[in-house]
Amino acid sequence: MQTHARFLPSVISAGASRRAVTAGASSLALIQAPCVSVVPRARRLAAALALLLIAVSPVGAAGPGHKPAPAEAAKTDTTKTDTAKSEPAKTEPAKPDAETPDVFGPLDDVVGSVSAKSAVATAEPGRDLDLAPVKDAAKAQPAGGPSTALAARIAGDGQRTRLIIDLSRAAEFRAFTLANPTRVIIDLKDVTFGFKADAPDMRRGLVSAYRFGLFAPGKARMVLDASDPVVIDKAFVIAAQDDQPARLVVDLVKTDAATFNATQAPAAEAAPPPPAADAAASPDDKRPVVVLDPGHGGVDSGTTGATSYAEKNIVLDVAVALRDKLEKSGRFRVVMTRSTDVFVPLGERVRIARRNQAALFVSIHADALAAGDGQARGASVYTLSDTASDADAAHLAEKENKSDAIAGIDSAEENSQVADILADLVQRETKSFSALFARTLVGTMKHTARMHRSPIKSAGFRVLKAHDVPSVLVELGYMSSPQDLKQMTSDAWRDKLAESMQTAINDFFATRVAGGVPTGGAAPAVPK
Repeated sequence: MQTHARFLPSVISAGASRRAVTAGASSLALIQAPCVSVVPRARRLAAALALLLIAVSPVGAAGPGHKPAPAEAAKTDTTKTDTAKSEPAKTEPAKPDAETPDVFGPLDDVVGSVSAKSAVATAEPGRDLDLAPVKDAAKAQPAGGPSTALAARIAGDGQRTRLIIDLSRAAEFRAFTLANPTRVIIDLKDVTFGFKADAPDMRRGLVSAYRFGLFAPGKARMVLDASDPVVIDKAFVIAAQDDQPARLVVDLVKTDAATFNATQAPAAEAAPPPPAADAAASPDDKRPVVVLDPGHGGVDSGTTGATSYAEKNIVLDVAVALRDKLEKSGRFRVVMTRSTDVFVPLGERVRIARRNQAALFVSIHADALAAGDGQARGASVYTLSDTASDADAAHLAEKENKSDAIAGIDSAEENSQVADILADLVQRETKSFSALFARTLVGTMKHTARMHRSPIKSAGFRVLKAHDVPSVLVELGYMSSPQDLKQMTSDAWRDKLAESMQTAINDFFATRVAGGVPTGGAAPAVPK
């Protein structure tokens, strides 16, 4: 009989051979993974049947601990499970069968130890879930290459919920929970997502919202917003067999707040890896540094339009177009906070600007109004202020400042770097330059883009808090407006907009140089 390691913290690390999570709140330990004992022929056949059933059967409120009656099991075929005999959802995690793996060890161990009676599950009426495998998915990529998440779905109710992700091949993963708000984080090593964010509707059971994307180089992340405190009851991978893809299975169970708080992962577990060092500029390169910051990215898609357009992609396209024009001019050294679809924390965006001694920081975004909030059109430019210029600006800053939480990391405010009177004077001067550039930018953009009726606003945006770098946040328009969205997705419009923004940057530095040396430091000269 196989032994099992149960765990208290809702943290599971998987992929390395013979590794599992043991008891101890918010702690990890390495232990010997369970081994599969030699079983009689009948039990091996039962295990093989169980593996087939878990790959094609709907999974629902009964959870992995459900044990069907013989008559119920007999009615289960390879396409759909009989839902008439579903057991009521249990408020406590079902105790695992002695042969059911409770932790993720080597894939062969997990596959070999699944039993027939623990693998069969029934669907809750009205929540039937098609788990038919993707044909030839296991052969989609060569062994040892990156894996692709082919599909994902969720079944269950408000007490017990199961997530299943189809993978082109088995992948290492890590699953844990975070608070404020309550989230379940699933990190996958060397995995790309092969389905669109709006393809599956996975908002059911204990999951109220979800998102996924590249979190860091070599690491994909899925974030599930939980409607109640949860614990991760089980998380394991089933290896691919024949034409059936590998499966990542994560079981969530509702719990009380005290248990959730005792078992969530430390904030460090959710943090991205240290950033790569910025490319060093030549000591002889005296050109001013312009940092372009395409908002959101990776697991944080930002606003989505009425169609499949995502803010993160639109703003990256604009930033790349502007970068190319600035670099072609030869007058500036341009640094991008991201040049691919990857997540960058808000604090790191600010640090990139300061590490590179930026002379200007431009964060690029696109806004949207929720359904029922009326209509709005036009671009806006925002600067930093302690008090928002109006309610709309306050709401936008609140939304943009949640980017870290959306991506599943600690969203604590950065420590203030303003510690003395001199730094305060620098910050005041920086705000003046920020306001100057905002006016300059609106003056050039209005010839290309429709501007909002109040085009210059201010609020407490975290990404603008480099106290010694003039910074603005540009909202290109409203993705909730069909007219604005049509413009933002037009290559011709994007090229004209980038040209107008380049003109504003040229004019801004010309004004700074003409105005003399500002208090607190020399203005960088712009090459002719």
